[in-house]
Amino acid sequence: MDSRKYLGKWWLASDVGRTMQIGGVLTVESNGRVLLDLAGDLIPTQVTRGAQQPTHPSLIHGAASGQQITLIACCEAGGTTAIGQETTTNQLIRAQAAVIGTLLRDADDQVFAGVRVRLSHLNKWANMTGISVQTSHADKDGERNGPMYVGLLNPVREHYCRLEARGIGVSLKWRQEMSLGNRSTAWTRELHATETIEFCVESDIPRAWHEYSEIYGGIQDLVTLATQSACEVGDKHLEIATDGFPMSTADLHYRTTQSSAKDDAASVDTLFTLDNIEPFAESFVEWMSLREKLGTSLAVLFGLDYMPVGYLDDQLFNVAAAAEGMHAALRPDASALNGVVHNNIEKLIKSAVQQSDQDAVVADWVSDAVGSNRPGFSQRCRELSEIPDPEAVKYLLGDVTQWARWLRDARNSVGHATGQLGNKMPDHALHPLFTVTKGLLHLVLMSRLGLGPDVRRA
Repeated sequence: MDSRKYLGKWWLASDVGRTMQIGGVLTVESNGRVLLDLAGDLIPTQVTRGAQQPTHPSLIHGAASGQQITLIACCEAGGTTAIGQETTTNQLIRAQAAVIGTLLRDADDQVFAGVRVRLSHLNKWANMTGISVQTSHADKDGERNGPMYVGLLNPVREHYCRLEARGIGVSLKWRQEMSLGNRSTAWTRELHATETIEFCVESDIPRAWHEYSEIYGGIQDLVTLATQSACEVGDKHLEIATDGFPMSTADLHYRTTQSSAKDDAASVDTLFTLDNIEPFAESFVEWMSLREKLGTSLAVLFGLDYMPVGYLDDQLFNVAAAAEGMHAALRPDASALNGVVHNNIEKLIKSAVQQSDQDAVVADWVSDAVGSNRPGFSQRCRELSEIPDPEAVKYLLGDVTQWARWLRDARNSVGHATGQLGNKMPDHALHPLFTVTKGLLHLVLMSRLGLGPDVRRA
């Protein structure tokens, strides 16, 4: 998305009568960041409120470019005062989000019936198109006058899924356009056809603007996994709940991670497509359930794709944390020892401590030390490697025991800041350790999606 600017007037949402309107320019940057540059002070400044009194986020309304605009969670980001022939001020305000197309009563105003979202690489993953070209080497009389091309736009079947527990329906819809008039230049004449896939969300009840991100975040993560390339959320069109038709829309903007989607489809390494997980009506329900079960660990894992810049040590620690969290969620009953064996050892040690007449501090320490039967990190890694196809795991990791030890050492070295990471393993193994661990976690996800060994081995 290109940067956009809106010149207009702005006032606090609490000022129903619009008694204090200030001119200014709203800028929505290419990464979604929202900044408002005002020709005056609209919200309390650091001077007027006192340095020790933070500004509470404000809701600002505006009218610009013929549209109603709501700016959410606004805070002062800067400003200047110039004293000369006149005293002038300007205030720079940063907003969490901008809704362009309606005035919200508050940040949680539940007035949206759904949202339509564009995502990068969605067309590559869906692997279906209605655009086709027919080639003929003869005219209607059978005379050959060179190749003749006929472009066709055919409808593509919509894919629908019902998330019953959430009261939401989602669908993949193909939007097709062909320019009616050709474009002529001094050298060429062009005719264009475009096809876009939208991820559409419809709710049984009106919801707030931020209540849909969890749903389209689900398809974003799924496409990122499938294409091995960070999927970016593009245009977001909120559908305003009304009794009449056509339904009006409002554009939603907020800051997102900038991962620079690859425009070259050939550079995207697709592991599986929509066809591999059909029927979509069932597989997307399973994916959203898995995503909910894994929680933060999945967010940490995909964060390595959405924000790939960082120190290798940090990336190793994060991928190790994701591995531990995923194991805990998928194997909640895992233990270091057999339950009966652990209970017997715990009783034996506690009895010995009591008979030796140790003080309460020692007794408490022993109780904490032997009371836990949780598996160690290396064991968690080994058990996690047992989930995907064994042949794919062997090809990826090689020696599973050695991999688990190195990952444990890397996590402990970074987590405790001991600076001994280089002493635990060869330097040349650090980057491959991160790459293969991330790959294993992707294999685990694919296995839980029900993808067959032939897909996972690819």
